[in-house]
Amino acid sequence: MFSITAKFKEHSIKFRILVIVLPVVILSYIILLSSFYMIYVKESRNNILLEHEENTLSIAKNTASYFSSLNSNIDLLLYGTEIQSLIHSYADKKLSPEEVQSQCNTLFSTYLLGAQSKIQRVYIVLTDNGIISNQTIYNSTLEQQEQKLEQLSEYLKQPKGTLCYYYSPKEPYTITAAKNIFDIQKPEKKIGILLTEINIRFMEDMITEHQDSEYSYYSLFQNSDLVYTTSPYAPSVTASMNMNYHSHRGNSNFYAIRYSVNDFLQIGGLLNTTGAFDQSCMASATGYFHIFSLDTGFRCYSDFKNHIPGISGFYH
Repeated sequence: MFSITAKFKEHSIKFRILVIVLPVVILSYIILLSSFYMIYVKESRNNILLEHEENTLSIAKNTASYFSSLNSNIDLLLYGTEIQSLIHSYADKKLSPEEVQSQCNTLFSTYLLGAQSKIQRVYIVLTDNGIISNQTIYNSTLEQQEQKLEQLSEYLKQPKGTLCYYYSPKEPYTITAAKNIFDIQKPEKKIGILLTEINIRFMEDMITEHQDSEYSYYSLFQNSDLVYTTSPYAPSVTASMNMNYHSHRGNSNFYAIRYSVNDFLQIGGLLNTTGAFDQSCMASATGYFHIFSLDTGFRCYSDFKNHIPGISGFYH
């Protein structure tokens, strides 16, 4: 003990102070670093959740804008004099079905098919038992339209109606928008229903700019029905997680948020927090320890080694 103390006294006062103080400084530094790191990680995780919420909301707004534009284009088509005249001519048999079909196809292309992305079929189902479409009509097609109209009957009873939507797992790649047609000369007289079939891949355009990470997935719902999703999980699992973890910030492995597009549709955002947080944690740790350890820790070590005989030239 005496020899250790004697050897310790052989060194300069500056060195002895450094040896005594350095462990305290290092311990304080570790505690401070850990505290700052935990705050940094928590803030990073909150930012991930916030970004996920903002992206989901942005996709919901894009989707709402898509259908708002669709509704406007449908009104331009339905309440223009050309389509109204054609509907009356068809009902009064003043034009042949072929002539009506040809002229309607031009109007469909101008107001819908050419103006709105991913629309694949347009039907006008007339009150007088006629149907006009931009594609060939088969018996199976008529059955499908009858089923859709039956499901939408309550919504279509509204005096002026709204743009309402139909989805069936039997047609997993299509969502149908429907709207009543009224006679512009007799506004209370319903003369038909427009059915617009949209390829569900229109959602890809809504999502492309907001795929913030490989752990975030977005879905389109009609109430409890999952219409479209980027999720790799089974549809039933994806729908269940969106329901169970709605606005949940607990210790779950998933965080889900849903926003309404309109009275019929919702956008869901599902985040795999385990993967997203782990990825963020690794990135945070790398950057954080790089900043503090290289800048501060190595500087402390450099100061210390310069006072120990025999190793002052170890690092250059």
